[in-house]
Amino acid sequence: MSDFHLDNPNVLGNFEQILQGYQDVLIESNNVVRPPALWILCGNFSQKPFIFDGPNISFYQSLFSKLAVSFSKFSLVTEHIHLIFVPGPNDPWDSTMLPRQALPASIVKPLLHSTSQIPSGHLHFGSNPCRIRWMSQEIVIFRENLASKMCRNVIEALKDPTIAADEEDIDITKFLVQTILDQAHLSPFPITVSPVLWEHDQALRLYPMPTALVLADSYPAYTLTYEGCHVFNPGSFGIGSRPVWANYHVATRTSEQSELSV
Repeated sequence: MSDFHLDNPNVLGNFEQILQGYQDVLIESNNVVRPPALWILCGNFSQKPFIFDGPNISFYQSLFSKLAVSFSKFSLVTEHIHLIFVPGPNDPWDSTMLPRQALPASIVKPLLHSTSQIPSGHLHFGSNPCRIRWMSQEIVIFRENLASKMCRNVIEALKDPTIAADEEDIDITKFLVQTILDQAHLSPFPITVSPVLWEHDQALRLYPMPTALVLADSYPAYTLTYEGCHVFNPGSFGIGSRPVWANYHVATRTSEQSELSV
């Protein structure tokens, strides 16, 4: 899930509907049918950018307190799942430099309290990007508005007047995925556009190519496989009239788009 805006009341309400659905299935199946083992929640976790001051720190703490309350209602689900939180470009500590650090403990401490009903060791706060190793598979998660950044910085080729406009259109998602995987780097932009912390540049490299690449973006959801790497954008859970997300199936190495009817 991406754009998990905790300051949007609809987000927590919709998320609780999903948790309730899994809890109902657990009860009906007598704990035989279980929810997905790993849930990844990507920022931004607020609709407004983080500003480093006391009120904003308290505001973020209150957001994660609300999330802790939501989790506390569904202890049957939380005992079976692991949660990874990946910060967005506007989350603490807000920075234009890549890679980004994990959410600070001072912000997320309400989730660490026992009242959240999340077992110890089931909460993980990843950097951006972060990598998950599952058996022989490597899954890379990156939260960045790459599609819009690519569109702003693309060099437009001269148009051939003999080619119809609809035949000349480029699929921006395929172009984006090809650019990233062919260059084996998550930030194929000049440093003036996307600054990089050079001592941590290896965190942005994609060699060898991962099994799956999650490009969490505010851009509409998409899925494609390029050179054996399954790439998908789960879409925005907190933006738009209907929350969307994606499920990745490790057995088949494919993803499935999901949508909640509200």
